[in-house]
Amino acid sequence: MCKATAIRRLLCAKTYKRLLTELVQFGFGKQVSPALESKVARQAALCPSFGLAHAELCRDGLNLDIKAVRRIARQCGDELLKLRTTQLEQWREGTLSSTNELAGERVSVQIDGGRTKIRGDLTEPTPVPVNLNEFGLDASDAPGRSKSRPQRSVSADWREPKLLTIFVHDEKGRMQKKSQATIDGTFSGPDATAELVAMHLHRLGAAKAKSITFVSDGAVWIWDRLDSTVQQVGIPGSVSIHQVLDNCHAVHHVSLALATMSLDQDIRMPLYRDMRTRLRNGRWRSVVADLQELANDDSTNTQLLTEIAYLRRHGEAGRLVYTSFRGLGLPLGSGAIESSIRRVVNLRLKGNGIFWKETADESMLQLRALVISNRWDDRLTQMRSHKRRTHRRDWHWTPQSMTRKSEDASTASQTPA
Repeated sequence: MCKATAIRRLLCAKTYKRLLTELVQFGFGKQVSPALESKVARQAALCPSFGLAHAELCRDGLNLDIKAVRRIARQCGDELLKLRTTQLEQWREGTLSSTNELAGERVSVQIDGGRTKIRGDLTEPTPVPVNLNEFGLDASDAPGRSKSRPQRSVSADWREPKLLTIFVHDEKGRMQKKSQATIDGTFSGPDATAELVAMHLHRLGAAKAKSITFVSDGAVWIWDRLDSTVQQVGIPGSVSIHQVLDNCHAVHHVSLALATMSLDQDIRMPLYRDMRTRLRNGRWRSVVADLQELANDDSTNTQLLTEIAYLRRHGEAGRLVYTSFRGLGLPLGSGAIESSIRRVVNLRLKGNGIFWKETADESMLQLRALVISNRWDDRLTQMRSHKRRTHRRDWHWTPQSMTRKSEDASTASQTPA
């Protein structure tokens, strides 16, 4: 290659980079305009597969290759995740501004986990030894039949995407009409989820809320991190904080406790109905006492003791006083997050034959959450403004420890004997 050709190519490359930099200022992504990026990514998040999204785009006159649909959706999701990571860093530094969206409101925070299959590496087939006969031919080969050959396969492991939703509820504990919930999620584990909850509560102005109610099931990883979450958000003492164990989960554990004993149906069902009524009326101590009496008669029933410990732990933590919660107008169930898990995760990221690469699952989770929560346009506007000001190569971050157990252990290690 001559020197003049090399100079021309270098000038073209510099011009192209300069052009890309200028296009970013107008919201352009890599080889895509802002309108096309929003259209393709939104369709990919709405449809149950990239194939159907590609078909719908073609019906609208956008004849893109299915690989282009995947690339554009992934690219949009990654840019949204970069915005979220930047906001997380600003929250840690104390520079993240608040929108005061939750100021003076009754706020409900609900957390739960779903299930998704993550695709592993492609494995080559194991060669099958061939039995040859005296003529050097395959002895197992049958005339007129095709021989089955081993195929390449992929491993698939279940992963738990953890989801959160923050919304405003009315004086009856129901989601306020014409309000928008905030839905977010991550595959990065419990600590990352707790940090996202803290960041969003600060960003939405929960420090000025009237009350904050955490409602969830009995997962230890959720309740173990709530104290650290509230502390890091900086919620003042004037804001009432409530922790509520989902009523349906609590009643279900009463049913599980009774199911461990060999009781007849006509005895077990009236006993279950009575305990269910008492539990819903906040009389959890009497329910635990009755179950403990039954456990004393069967000391080998370890499953019953586990259920009793479950109810006692949440009762002593103040999460089972449903009469008080009802009087305060707080939600008693985690139906909002259960619905979010179904609509965000189960209807898009989970299904027969659906596998996700570990590098692409979080992008689709972010896209789907914004579509379901009806915050698509606002968030994309923030994302494009972020692209004009900041250039990030990656959205990953290392979550800080949010567990109470680790904090207690570190405190104990620093205390002199």
